[in-house]
Amino acid sequence: MKQLNEIWDTHASQIANWSYKIAIAILLLFVASHLADAIKKKIQNSADSLKEKIDPILVPIMASVAKYALWGITLLIVLDLFGVNTNSIIALLGAAGIAVGLALKDTLQNIASGIMLIFLRPFHIGEVIECGPNVGSIEEINLFTTIMKSGDGLYMSVPNNILWGASIKNFNRNKTRMINLTIGISYKDNIDKAFTLIMDLLKADCRIHSFPESQVVLERLADSSVNLSVRCWTNVENYFPVTYDLNKKIKISLESNGLSLPFPQHEIYVHQLTNAARDK
Repeated sequence: MKQLNEIWDTHASQIANWSYKIAIAILLLFVASHLADAIKKKIQNSADSLKEKIDPILVPIMASVAKYALWGITLLIVLDLFGVNTNSIIALLGAAGIAVGLALKDTLQNIASGIMLIFLRPFHIGEVIECGPNVGSIEEINLFTTIMKSGDGLYMSVPNNILWGASIKNFNRNKTRMINLTIGISYKDNIDKAFTLIMDLLKADCRIHSFPESQVVLERLADSSVNLSVRCWTNVENYFPVTYDLNKKIKISLESNGLSLPFPQHEIYVHQLTNAARDK
């Protein structure tokens, strides 16, 4: 018993000190966990008020960086609390970072690509883009992926490296867009009459710009029809409404004025053989 008391007296202060440090470490980690989530949500919820000062595309990145930075600072404080030489750890992490970087090359490429996308800004939040098979509106850019929503409302998570390493077609960046329709008429129809009817429709639609000037030209002589190319310019937000309306109005106008819209067809000729030919 006396020996136990001596051991306890010897190590009591050390046990108390370690217990105090462990309690402080747990408290710091607990506070950091809740504070990191709170900061991330605060930045995300402040997106509307921040959009006048910064691009909304930066908000998710800022939220993630703030969360990870707070966690990193907290871990360094905890390690320093237990007497760990943080300088050597930082140097060790730097050396290990090279090995990790080689192992996680694709992941680091996604981070670097995300940073380049943010700075060069080939697209903004809400814009519709096409990159290879990926077509949709931009929801947000994270450190590793870009979140998109397809035209039929599907969730898409695209690695940043794919977007950065391929050509991007942005459907909203320019304010105007050309509509190019192909209209087929019969070989028996009057081409000049078709030109006039279609041009009248283009001039009557106030959504279609007068400059650049609209055009109706003969595109090519196809197998079953004479194809006319209808080209006009409109605001990008009116592209689909004007396209749909023109298709309908052109069909109604041409048919009501005696012109036809032929469908693909083949002519089959049947030759009847004479009895002499059949005998041969």
